[in-house]
Amino acid sequence: MRKLLYLIFFCGLFFSACTSSKQEATLVGKIDNPISDIVIISYWTLENDKWRHIEDTCSIIDGKFSFDLHINDLTKADLIFNSFHAISIYIEPKQMELSLSAKNLFDYKLTGTDSEKEYQPLKQQIASLEDSLRVLVYDKIEPLVRQLEKNPNEENFKVFQEEREKLDPIRLLLNNKLEKINIEYIKNHPNSFIAAGQLLYIIKRAEVYDSPTDSAKLLYNELSAKVKKSQLGLLALKQIQDIDDEKALKETTNIGQKAVDFSTYSLISGDTVRLSDYRGKSYVLLDFWGSWCRPCLQGIPFLKEIHKKYNKKGLTIIGIASESKKEPYLDAVEKHNLKDWPQILDVQNLEESAKGNTNKEDVKNKYYIDSFPTYLLIDQNGIIIGKWKGTSEENDKEISAMLEKLLLKK
Repeated sequence: MRKLLYLIFFCGLFFSACTSSKQEATLVGKIDNPISDIVIISYWTLENDKWRHIEDTCSIIDGKFSFDLHINDLTKADLIFNSFHAISIYIEPKQMELSLSAKNLFDYKLTGTDSEKEYQPLKQQIASLEDSLRVLVYDKIEPLVRQLEKNPNEENFKVFQEEREKLDPIRLLLNNKLEKINIEYIKNHPNSFIAAGQLLYIIKRAEVYDSPTDSAKLLYNELSAKVKKSQLGLLALKQIQDIDDEKALKETTNIGQKAVDFSTYSLISGDTVRLSDYRGKSYVLLDFWGSWCRPCLQGIPFLKEIHKKYNKKGLTIIGIASESKKEPYLDAVEKHNLKDWPQILDVQNLEESAKGNTNKEDVKNKYYIDSFPTYLLIDQNGIIIGKWKGTSEENDKEISAMLEKLLLKK
């Protein structure tokens, strides 16, 4: 479910409070029949040659909301009302007014910005497809997600999965049409700042579907020098580079690669867990999991089974949890009795990570993990010899067969 929500809308890294309109750049909004008590605005801004990702949350009172904007150039922003209701708009360092209806967010009216006039013809083409996505896909998926959140049992999860699989081809078809419209616009308007903004959509699709950035790079190269130097142009280049860097990091977890060393303090044992300490001594199974991850929890009995069978024969399991809060993690370790093997977090400092502060020594910055659970089997020479994503009977059989071949004769 977490993956689905991520595929639909994308949240940022930096939170601030809703503020009154005192700055030059402001957005005052009014929405009919609001579908939420709050609205979030999310955008990137370039300050002193450093990128800053801002998310500002504001309460909706009597259908009205207001944001001060920390921008110095035209940029693109997401207005998020909930996981299934959001729109993208172009904002400028001006005083802008937005009016819209929850019945059709894409039929909005934005005044006080020059870019909106240029964007209007393209927006009309996009709006019809976005509305089709809402009616044909999201309006059908949303109640199932709400039901699953309310009652997360196997039956509700099965119903959700089946409906999502049925609707995925429709969603893919409509998104392909959106991409085609955007590509044509970019090619035909190389001098348009809006073209750079629409390129961000192409780049995001490459990230979500784990596809090459070649197409995005070609489109970026077609932009004029003026547009490339704009904040939207620079942001497009940054995001292309980020995806390429991420793909390079992802290759570090491929079979045959040498496992990157890490050293992390364990909140559970109070010891420092260092991967290299096991080199030449035992095989290591890295279990990337989370207390919030249902399949991860479902896989615990299998991990306990192989720990009991192979621990004294040369296998060490290391649990590496991806968490946003300490308490649910500690509760899960206690509830599921996971103290029989080393347990660490994928960050050095959970509080700092929650603030968006990264640490190059964080395990998550050394291993690219895009699915939970993920299991990596490392041999005594520190080489990755096995990789599995998800919890399944097939994966369990493969892991067991490999461990039996490697360790049972010892």
